[in-house]
Amino acid sequence: AVVSTQSGHYGRGFHNNVFVCKNNHCVGFDKVCNLVDDCGDSSDEHMCPNHFQCHETKEYLSVTNECDGTIDCKDLSDECNDHCGKQIINRYWLKALAWILGASASILNIWTVSKTVLDLRKCKKAPAFKNKFFIIVIGFGDLLLGLYLLTLSGFDARYGRNYCKFQLGWLISPACSVIGVISTIGSLVSLFSMAALSITRLLDLRKGLIVHTEPVTRKLKCRVCMTIMILIAASATISVMPLLDTFKDVFVNGLKYDSSNTLFAGFNDKQMHFDILEQYYGRMKKRPLKWSIINTLVDEMFSADYGGIRRQTL
Repeated sequence: AVVSTQSGHYGRGFHNNVFVCKNNHCVGFDKVCNLVDDCGDSSDEHMCPNHFQCHETKEYLSVTNECDGTIDCKDLSDECNDHCGKQIINRYWLKALAWILGASASILNIWTVSKTVLDLRKCKKAPAFKNKFFIIVIGFGDLLLGLYLLTLSGFDARYGRNYCKFQLGWLISPACSVIGVISTIGSLVSLFSMAALSITRLLDLRKGLIVHTEPVTRKLKCRVCMTIMILIAASATISVMPLLDTFKDVFVNGLKYDSSNTLFAGFNDKQMHFDILEQYYGRMKKRPLKWSIINTLVDEMFSADYGGIRRQTL
């Protein structure tokens, strides 16, 4: 409701437009739809097209903050609602494809590896032995990728449409880290083994007919096994690097703080940290900050007498 009053003062007229709240309080019309509950009963923000209201905290945000990929509401309602949201695998055809490829890769590679292991005992010549050995390792790598797809599909079915609310918890969970390491190991083992197999075949071609008559010796077996062990060790080392603090600035995308902390709500990347730290400490030099520096500055913002602050990497 808008109340218009007119009065005279020394022959001059003036108008005063005010908004009457449902609780009969009056506020200036410029405070209507300004994303702030000025009435105390939210009637000045009711039905405004320019805002989004968080479900639990009832905080008002600009409508442009809804579904923008950044969590602004403590309860995640600006990103997890009927208008937007996400699942681990978003499209139904991708879900079906992940199940099919995961099951096919797992079953076929178990069969391939088992059959090749039995055939390996029958190899009498070096080229055939090396080829089959590398095929076994490639099959093992592809088997890990199949298991990864099946596991990911299983978690997708478990969370379903509720994944959006549990996304940050999932990303910092040990299960997510484990299947990430498994998929990386599988990919790298297959890639490195195919590269090694190609190099081996190229070297055999350069040797010509001599290599085709070379028998399978203990020395050859040791050399091939040592090569495979190096490939697997290199793959495992690269796969766990993102989990090490040494490489935090390379692989960590952001931090998730305890839900009781309303200042750092949701997912916080380096830019969000910089903006908050600049407001707290004053003007800061625009330069990339290391996570170690960010953690130190954030720790100093919260007193250890009250438990400090808890965080987890994403």
